[in-house]
Amino acid sequence: MTNVLIAEVAQLMSASESLQQAAFPRCIQDIIVQNLTFQLKLSEIHFFSTVTDAVVSSAADEAFASKKAPTFKTACYT
Repeated sequence: MTNVLIAEVAQLMSASESLQQAAFPRCIQDIIVQNLTFQLKLSEIHFFSTVTDAVVSSAADEAFASKKAPTFKTACYT
């Protein structure tokens, strides 16, 4: 699953469905119930009257901030 909003994930799961029954990879199931802190590197931000765009060019877990963290592909989320 890529570029999926949390609201979309919630719609995929019924209220009675547990995380173990959901068709999500185990690595996703493990982080759903955790509080995570990420460092985001933002590129240019565009402000318009109806739309705010921010481009996240990388994201890193705080624990790996001092090490070479993996970089995600640049994606635009509106």
